[in-house]
Amino acid sequence: MALRNIPTNLILGFLGVGKTTAICHLLAHRPDGERWAVLVNEFGQVGVDGALLEQQGVAVAEVAGGCICCVAGAAMQVGLNRPIREARPDRLLIEPTGLGHPQQILQSLLRPPFDELLELRATLGLVDARKLTDPRYTTHETFIDQLQLADLLLANKADLYDEAAREAFVALVRAATPPKALSAWLEFGRVSPLWLDLPRAIDRNRRSSRADGQPANVVEAATDRCAAAAEAGWFFLEGVGDGFYSGGWRIAARQCFARVALERLCRQPGKA
Repeated sequence: MALRNIPTNLILGFLGVGKTTAICHLLAHRPDGERWAVLVNEFGQVGVDGALLEQQGVAVAEVAGGCICCVAGAAMQVGLNRPIREARPDRLLIEPTGLGHPQQILQSLLRPPFDELLELRATLGLVDARKLTDPRYTTHETFIDQLQLADLLLANKADLYDEAAREAFVALVRAATPPKALSAWLEFGRVSPLWLDLPRAIDRNRRSSRADGQPANVVEAATDRCAAAAEAGWFFLEGVGDGFYSGGWRIAARQCFARVALERLCRQPGKA
């Protein structure tokens, strides 16, 4: 039977930001029984990331030697078809080169023959906040494209940040257009698999128009809590917009609660 609507995520970010590390973490924490595949596009002629990802026991295809949309149209089609044919995956992750053209890649995925084969989910944008004061970084066309296309904006290597880097990332999130579905501090690429199915910008825009320019949901948590969220399958989302504030927990279905302890917590003053 022909495959259709495979959940697909782009993982964007400059060279060295930790995209492959984040993908390795996602693969290690994918739902039991699910088959995932990865398409890796490297700037160099010799691929390295693909070898690292193959250690995760998933189908990996590589396109080396430049941006996947520029090397050749056939290279992209062959690269995508191989892991899909071999693994018949439940999800596909695409890691473009950090020096590629993400806008062109996204447009290619929205056209035949990929438009019916793949169902695009949230695009993840990883940044190193220490670079946000460097105009060579922030004015680079690829960085601007990555920032605009990302539905989730994730500051990786947060354990290395000083206060200036943190403030720069917060300012970046608040100024981002379109507003992001979620932003978070990360250490060691610990991305929660739950984040992969957060809504894309086009889907969020269909539901509401935000006039204040604030991100729809921002994980305002310390780095260790973000790491715990990725491991445990839960995290807290806050939103500010149109004069209202919202907050809520997103908890994986596999989590179980002790009823007595939960009732006791709800009875505590200020907790319910």
